[in-house]
Amino acid sequence: GKTKALSTNLLHYNGYRLASMMGSILLEDSEFVNYLWNQSEKLKKEIRDRFWQEEQGYYAYLEDEDGVLIRQMEGLGEALVLLSDGFEDSGHRVRSILDRTHRTEL
Repeated sequence: GKTKALSTNLLHYNGYRLASMMGSILLEDSEFVNYLWNQSEKLKKEIRDRFWQEEQGYYAYLEDEDGVLIRQMEGLGEALVLLSDGFEDSGHRVRSILDRTHRTEL
């Protein structure tokens, strides 16, 4: 297996989703546009199922080549989770991520 990072997977999710949306805007009613949308939904489910850590309250940084989660919080990955259109639809998860995000005083 290969290492899978949260942030990289979210970039792929966004690529599939945005490409599908652009195809729809350009009035492409094709199997390929549907394929791209379906790939984004499939990847969304995989990310949510494999990376979410209920006990930690946030998504794991990465999954190593043996399928073991590296349980640290990764700022970029968590930001992409929160900012990616249509990705995180659980208010509980959003609140949990925000409550556990490290902040520094200005």
